[in-house]
Amino acid sequence: GDIVKTADSLDVYVIKIIGDRKYKRIILSPNVFQSYGHLKWENLKMVSESELERYVTSELVRVAYDANIYRLIPNGDIGSRGIFNSSSSDFDTFSVYEINAVDRDSYNMIE
Repeated sequence: GDIVKTADSLDVYVIKIIGDRKYKRIILSPNVFQSYGHLKWENLKMVSESELERYVTSELVRVAYDANIYRLIPNGDIGSRGIFNSSSSDFDTFSVYEINAVDRDSYNMIE
């Protein structure tokens, strides 16, 4: 997906579109951003606040080869994560982002 931000915010998002569904996920910190070799600062696109608001914020992620899905709770350059019980919840599977371990581990684990 593309990486975007608005002129009025430091927050950077990865966006994805699947059919008519639009999702955004915040990149927690520059360290996390740099852990993704395919993301480049020069590819950062500026979008309007109204354009960004058309995307649903995704809180669900997984790391390849990890059976767990996590719910992320960003808070500035830190955040928390908890295991999401996908078997007992009705959720949009398309909203789950695949992330790397650096990204996952930048969020403190909560019970």
